[in-house]
Amino acid sequence: MSPHSAQSLMMPNCERDAKLIEQSLHLLFAIKLLIESINKETETSFADLPDDIVRNIISLSGDPYSLRLISPKWNYLVLEYTTSRILVIDRLEVRVGADDELSIKIRLPMKWHGYFNSRAIVTV
Repeated sequence: MSPHSAQSLMMPNCERDAKLIEQSLHLLFAIKLLIESINKETETSFADLPDDIVRNIISLSGDPYSLRLISPKWNYLVLEYTTSRILVIDRLEVRVGADDELSIKIRLPMKWHGYFNSRAIVTV
């Protein structure tokens, strides 16, 4: 493996790690502000956090569904986050051949083509 190919394999991880670090820093800053406001004896909660910070928290959580209980705003943002990531199948074709060979074809929307190597139809 050439040094260039090794570097290209590591770049996506570096970019993902940098984004994760940036999101974590935003989260820590928001928590710092929250703690400072609590120290000033003002009534505040996680429900009062700005939408961008809430979205960062949701994206970092493993299971965002439990976060829906914090407030109506959090419920809305969790639903927004999860529904924007649902894979919609345009068409599903299942065939069984004469020799009991199973063929499955799935047609996906354009936004998912890049994920599946730019192919409109995925055959299994």
